[in-house]
Amino acid sequence: MKRKGMRRIVSRISLEKYERLERVRKKHGFKSIYQIVAYLIDCFLRATDPREYEDPVHDEIKLMFREVAGWSDCPSP
Repeated sequence: MKRKGMRRIVSRISLEKYERLERVRKKHGFKSIYQIVAYLIDCFLRATDPREYEDPVHDEIKLMFREVAGWSDCPSP
């Protein structure tokens, strides 16, 4: 069943990464791994396509995406 305006994204990760995410979830009080992934997607979009957001993204987040992915089109901090 599709929710209006929503889409599902399916991704596979190694068992080791899943277990690490589970430890992070418990340590930081996230309700689910889904909640972590949704937060990361929002963070990514705020850094790479900021026109939809009123609050600025911290420069460290922009740098993280620029350095890790080597993107030149990510807005510079």
